[in-house]
Amino acid sequence: MSWQHHMTFICFKLRRVACLLFNIKGLAPFPVRKMIVHALAYSVLRYGITIFAFCSERWKALIDSLLRSILKCVAYGSKLDTKTIFHYLGFCMFQDLFTRTVILRHDWSDDFKVPYVARRPLREQKRFTVPRSSTRYGEACKKRAEVYTFLRSSMNYLKSFFFFRLRQKST
Repeated sequence: MSWQHHMTFICFKLRRVACLLFNIKGLAPFPVRKMIVHALAYSVLRYGITIFAFCSERWKALIDSLLRSILKCVAYGSKLDTKTIFHYLGFCMFQDLFTRTVILRHDWSDDFKVPYVARRPLREQKRFTVPRSSTRYGEACKKRAEVYTFLRSSMNYLKSFFFFRLRQKST
């Protein structure tokens, strides 16, 4: 399934929960409506929060507006500001849900992490001689890899790749 299809599916499920809560907002008591939101809406969001949290800002804004409309139905009858409704009811916005469920619970918990054990002992010696260059008050001390030490001595005066290619073309 494509990314667009997943996000459309999530928004479809959230709209269904919003319609359900709109129809029962006067009939069901506040704790029941809050349980419905927790069971239906936020379980859909936790379904793939690791994937959906990196979606575009347009999708995040759409999901946040759907969650806000759901929470307005939950808080029916109380005089709450729409900006503080998430904090008052104890629910979080889409990006905050990602932070709480993935980063705080998953990444910072070391209970499930298994340390990597190498199949064989690693080499203690370096495989290749790495070229190094250091200067000491204008005097250059260069250590070249072994591959370059076997070059002909006539090529040692070439200072750059440009001169090397120029020399190759002339011969």
